[in-house]
Amino acid sequence: MAMYDEFYMDITEADTQHVTLANGTANIWSAVITITPKEREYFIFEAGKTALYMYLADSTPTELDDSTPVRIVVEDPSGTKRKIITTSQYKRFKELQDIDKKYYFPTTIILRPYSKLKIEIKASKAASSEQTKLVVSEVHYVTY
Repeated sequence: MAMYDEFYMDITEADTQHVTLANGTANIWSAVITITPKEREYFIFEAGKTALYMYLADSTPTELDDSTPVRIVVEDPSGTKRKIITTSQYKRFKELQDIDKKYYFPTTIILRPYSKLKIEIKASKAASSEQTKLVVSEVHYVTY
């Protein structure tokens, strides 16, 4: 009988086991946040329950413009298959406290081991990974 564990957790930029931050390049779609479950792990981002907050700035640090295009993409482990989950503006992801204004995932996403959830931006200036803040709340975590 296989043993497994499951619970809800928050993923932040400090979770270096699962989160990779990268600098963005100005005027080019750039993955600035990548979330990857490891071997024998699943992350489930539940529609209407899992919320995403992020803060992005350049190195000065000046926050990115509210209208900066953002897209959430799911990629298979090899990076050959990609699906865009949503495209919006940065201002949509900036609320951390007010539950009525938070960004909630529009569809349930099951992220299998080594698959990736990427947050990509196309900003007018380069984003600095050292300034990035991230909170993905109520992620359903399953390990076996």
